[in-house]
Amino acid sequence: MSCFPEVMSSAEQRSVAGALGSFVASLAAVSSGGFVFFNDTPDTVNHRNLPLGAVAMVLVIAGVVVAARTATARLWLGGALGLLDVFLIWQSTTNNAFRFVWGSGEGEMFMFQVVLGLTALVLIATGLQPSRQTEPDTEVATELKPGAGRWLVRAAGYLCGTVIIVFVATWAGIDYYTPTICDDCLDGLKGLYWGMAAVLACLVAVVVIELVLRSRRRQERTEGIRA
Repeated sequence: MSCFPEVMSSAEQRSVAGALGSFVASLAAVSSGGFVFFNDTPDTVNHRNLPLGAVAMVLVIAGVVVAARTATARLWLGGALGLLDVFLIWQSTTNNAFRFVWGSGEGEMFMFQVVLGLTALVLIATGLQPSRQTEPDTEVATELKPGAGRWLVRAAGYLCGTVIIVFVATWAGIDYYTPTICDDCLDGLKGLYWGMAAVLACLVAVVVIELVLRSRRRQERTEGIRA
């Protein structure tokens, strides 16, 4: 089975063109808006063009909406977002002067990379394993075998849920410890323990969910054989 079909239908071609076109246009808007710098630039925050940043966000959302129509478009856009994420990680680790400035807070590049990577993963997962209900005639959907089901889609969902829960737990922990102890100390970092506990809780939840799903699939196969 090939991830990208050799011949795309006209609907798939339009979806791919629309999704990638929106993606390229959003990159142009971000670049022109002064949000990305490859060398040290003084007073970078004041050089931003916020309207162009809003346009870039709208274009990205539009691209995802367009790509959601077909599995092929999701694969292409997910691949493009994944390559962009790899490029950003490479630049942020090898180029000390590389900056992505959206607001004025620290860690914006890391958060952007995480969101970009998760979006790419979800698009690729749903492209490789589309739903039979939404795309019953696609080659990928018809070749899905009984068993683990759409395990890649579930894995992407688990990862997204874990990241969100860990982020919220860590933020809540830091927010709790910082004002109750002191205003200028490292005790607020104790909130990171909340994030670590959230990771363990999410792992346990994933294992329990997979065991329940496995039991249900086994029961369905047994009932099917008896029928």
